[in-house]
Amino acid sequence: MIYKSYILKNSFLNWLATSFILIILIWFSRAIAFLSLVTENGINIKDFLYLFILILPWILIYILPISFLISLILSLNKLIISNEIIILKNCGLSNFKIAKSIISLGIFITIIVYFLSFYLMPLANKKLRISKNAFKDNYTNISFAPQTFENFNNITIYSATRDENNNLQGLFISDKNNSDYNIIITAETGKLIINDDRVYLKLSNGTLQRYNYNDLKTDILNFDSYIFNLNNNNLEYSNYKWKPNERFINELLTYNINDSEDDIRLYKAELHKRINEPLISLVLSLISISIILSAKISRKSNFLTLFKAVFFSIFYVVLLIISFRMNDKNESWYFFSYLINITFIVFSLILIKNKNYNISQ
Repeated sequence: MIYKSYILKNSFLNWLATSFILIILIWFSRAIAFLSLVTENGINIKDFLYLFILILPWILIYILPISFLISLILSLNKLIISNEIIILKNCGLSNFKIAKSIISLGIFITIIVYFLSFYLMPLANKKLRISKNAFKDNYTNISFAPQTFENFNNITIYSATRDENNNLQGLFISDKNNSDYNIIITAETGKLIINDDRVYLKLSNGTLQRYNYNDLKTDILNFDSYIFNLNNNNLEYSNYKWKPNERFINELLTYNINDSEDDIRLYKAELHKRINEPLISLVLSLISISIILSAKISRKSNFLTLFKAVFFSIFYVVLLIISFRMNDKNESWYFFSYLINITFIVFSLILIKNKNYNISQ
C-alpha cells in the first residue's frame, strides 16, 4: 500500500538523519578520551581511527533507540499537522494498519540492536581493550624524554640527549622482565626504529650485563651493534578477566571457579540487560504510535498529544534504567526489567487495538 511505504520512508529517513547527527556528536566527544594515546604514546592516525571505530557498536546501542524516538516524533507530528492521520482513518483504516509501518521499523531496529548487543559490542570492547593496552605497551617508549628515567613494561630507560630524528646518546637501560635475571645495557648511541607498529632500539658501542639471581653471577658482553626490543612480548590476552560488557552471551552464562559472587551477579545482570535493552526501539514505537492514534485528534490538542508520547517514552526508558541499576545491586530484581517491557507492550497494543476515536476540527 502507498500509505505504508510513505510512512515507512519518512520515518526511516528521519531516523537515519538523526542517527548520523547524534553519532557524529557523541563520537567526537568520546575522542577526547583517546587523545592521550596520541599525545603521550605517539600512535599514528590509522590506529587512532581503528580505536575510534571500535567504540561505535557501544554508541549505536544507545543512539539508535534515541534517534528512533526523535524521528518518530518528527514523522508523526508531520502526519498530524497535515491531517494525514485523519484522512487515513476516514478511509476506514484501523489503528493497527496505520501503525504497522512504524512497528515494523521498530522491529527492524530492535533486530539490529540485538546483533550489536549480542555480538558486535562485546567483540569490539575486547578488541578495544587489547588494542589500547598494546598501544600503551608498544608506544610509550616513543615519548620518553632525555635526561629522565622513564619506566614502562618493567624497563627503565635513560638517555642524555635525543634529537628530532630519534637519535639518542648516552643510553642506560635496565630490563627486569625476566624473573631469573636482570639486564643492564649501556651504549654510546642509539636510534628508535618503528617497523610494522613494533618499536626497537638500535644500540651502538656498548655493554650488556646480565645479573643472574640464582647464582649471583654477572655476565658482561661488549657489542658494536645491538637491537633491543621495546615491545612487551609477555602479554597474554587470553588470560584477561573480561568485564561484563566485554563478554559474549555464552561467556555470561558460564562462570569460572575464580569468579566471586559479585562477579557472577554482574554477569547475570549484564545478561538480563542484553535481553531487555534492545527492545527499547520496539517499545518506543508502540508507545508513541498508540498514544497518538488513540488520542482525540484536533488542531488544539496536537501539542498535548505529542507531549504525552514523549513523556511516557522517557518515563519508560527511565524505569528501565532504574531496573538495570537495581539488578546490578541485587539479582532478585531481574524480573523488573521484563515486567516493564511486557507492561508497556501490552498496554500499547490495547490502545492501538481500540477502534474508538474522535476527530475534531
